[in-house]
Amino acid sequence: MRPLICLALALSFGLSVAPVAESQEYRIQLDRPSAVGQTYRVSVVAHEEQTNAVTLNGRELQREDKKFTVHFDAKITVLALSDNEQPVKESAVVERLDKIEGKKTTELVDKGTVIVASIKDDKKQFTVDGRPVEAELAEVLEVAYSLGTGKTDDEVFGTAEPQAVGDSWPMNAEAAADDPELRELQIDKKNIHGKVTLQSVRRVGQVECLQILAKATIDNVMPPMPEGADMKANRAVAQMRMTGLFPTDPTMDRLRESLEMTMEMQLQGRPAPGAPEMVIDSRFKRSATVKYTY
Repeated sequence: MRPLICLALALSFGLSVAPVAESQEYRIQLDRPSAVGQTYRVSVVAHEEQTNAVTLNGRELQREDKKFTVHFDAKITVLALSDNEQPVKESAVVERLDKIEGKKTTELVDKGTVIVASIKDDKKQFTVDGRPVEAELAEVLEVAYSLGTGKTDDEVFGTAEPQAVGDSWPMNAEAAADDPELRELQIDKKNIHGKVTLQSVRRVGQVECLQILAKATIDNVMPPMPEGADMKANRAVAQMRMTGLFPTDPTMDRLRESLEMTMEMQLQGRPAPGAPEMVIDSRFKRSATVKYTY
């Protein structure tokens, strides 16, 4: 599932965005046909924050805080498609791949490095010269690189009914729960609540686009537990916000996209047989904004 495209950031990329007439109904088509050999450029700014705290008998035993930002610019070539025509293998010729932690900026690979991204067993994997990338680079690419892993945007967020500006429709909770990215979190479809709204029709330069916003809340999120763990969730909720611009011309692909996800969780119990009972508080936030050039 690829995230939706962000209008809110269009101005920050120096685009001319102007409203157009909003009285008619529009076909909602979030996914556009991809083809092997298709090329495009991508510019991504992504951010991740994570805090984990372990408490025993009211005393904090361990705390981990992690925060970083990624700048990723590359030329992408589609190498293979899934049965539902999502790219599942691509090559990326890197123009920039930097990781920023506080005041420290690290160039992770040289300009011109070719990274191959693919899907295997519903997971993203990354290689350079046929070898898996190192752990730090894999972590950064997991945040910055979008690749189809299951359900399409149309299956989860789309609708078959034409919509006018201001109209909303429910997201498909069943399809979302069956997406590989959520399936491993053991989420029941009844705990997924969300809606999608056609906010306006906008013109980006000469391209007429639909401005679409999707919001979702997921309750009772439960990550995979180690064998033998006896933990329960006192609190576990995730929230997602996705916004985008989609050309009304169905032959044109996405131009911008943005996704923000936050998750807060408190687990209580024994993480392993014989271990003392403890409380684990976690907070996770990930965001990404993307500019596509064709």
